[in-house]
Amino acid sequence: MEISWLNLLGHDLIGLVLLGLLSEIWGHGAELQHFEQRWARFLARQQRQQARLVSQGLPGLGHRPDCTECQDKAIAAMVPASPPPWDEPKRGRRREIKPTWQFCPDEQCRYYGWPGLGNLISNGHPNSSPWRQWHCRACGGYFVETRGTPLYRRRTEAIEVVGRALTALAEGLSLQGTARLCQVEVETVALWLELAATHFADLAEYLSHHLEIDQVQLDDLYVRLRAARSRQKGRVRWLYNALDPVSKFWLGYSLGERALPTVQRLVHQVIRRLAPGKIPLFLTDGEASFESALLGHFGQWGEVSQAGQTQRRWLPLPELEYVQVIKQRIKRRLIQVKQHLVSGKLDPILAKLAAHGWGINTAFIERFNLTLRQHVPALGRRVLAYAQSEAGLSRQLALVYLYYNFSLPHAALRRSGKGPRQQERTPAMALGLTDRVWQLEELLLIRVPPWSQARMQLGG
Repeated sequence: MEISWLNLLGHDLIGLVLLGLLSEIWGHGAELQHFEQRWARFLARQQRQQARLVSQGLPGLGHRPDCTECQDKAIAAMVPASPPPWDEPKRGRRREIKPTWQFCPDEQCRYYGWPGLGNLISNGHPNSSPWRQWHCRACGGYFVETRGTPLYRRRTEAIEVVGRALTALAEGLSLQGTARLCQVEVETVALWLELAATHFADLAEYLSHHLEIDQVQLDDLYVRLRAARSRQKGRVRWLYNALDPVSKFWLGYSLGERALPTVQRLVHQVIRRLAPGKIPLFLTDGEASFESALLGHFGQWGEVSQAGQTQRRWLPLPELEYVQVIKQRIKRRLIQVKQHLVSGKLDPILAKLAAHGWGINTAFIERFNLTLRQHVPALGRRVLAYAQSEAGLSRQLALVYLYYNFSLPHAALRRSGKGPRQQERTPAMALGLTDRVWQLEELLLIRVPPWSQARMQLGG
């Protein structure tokens, strides 16, 4: 028995020794693996630094910034050929009431989605309804003018309340304050905002394109969600805006993280709304994402020679004019302002700005950020009306976008008219998109065609 006990003890000791040796070997292996990872990161960092030193002073970029919006964009549906205008009868009285943005809602009709071709005639107000009824002479169908809009099948008495509520929201009142003002529930106001934001987003895409714009200023705006006091993941967003300083037209916005894809969405949106082949003057701050996004859309491959060696670089187009305004601050105090010419020639840029009495600056987009903070409560500083989600903030931005461009007269765009009163103008009027100031309830009645067409003029 004593011999067997000693044998077991010996086996246990040998097992413990072997286990210790294995654990020690395993520890050294883990340390070796960790050292190899650190060495690989060190080599990669050294390669990036060497590449940065080699490319320092060279124009353009070492790679092409791929735009996710251009890659992920689905192939647009084929737009059918426009049917011929409807032939008016030569006999009888001509129709005086003609629709401007109405089209036949029947998908089987050849005039489906094509407004202003003369196939629609007014059919009065059946059953004493306040809404007009339209008759399509091509397919013989009838439809009410609110069909395809957020006001379809809603009571007439509620239309004024909806317009008043949306105007209050666009002026900067919170959902709770708007509900108290209109004497409705907060959920009802939220529903009105959701329906109107979807309609206004589609309407903005339809109206804002083929714009003749010479200057564009871009800037970012810090946004906090859910009343977060710290920069926690998912609670901080950045709003990138684009503005035409001449007409004060808000070209577009992009909400997301402070990264290159968010800026690329904004640049892609601005390009989609410009006239074909139009490359305006761009003015931004010193953020690197703006340069990468702009060169990604307005760039080409070229060769650059340095020290007898030729390198392939992604260079800006010769037509691109781009200047960065870099501000240096110490403890939130402005110390110095520098202008960095990225692309173009300085003298033509200064001449273009001097025609308006301006210099190289981003003051207009910065002033617009203050205006936007007043109209969107969630963008204000030290306020209680923080946005609960990114989707809710996007709805408010879609509402304010159309309200600012089409319904809000700008003080800098006033013109002296006949008589003592001055002519109030909106940014859309300055660009020629419309000839009068529109109310939000009127914009709710505009039907958006199913495909993009030529720019529609909103007349009186």
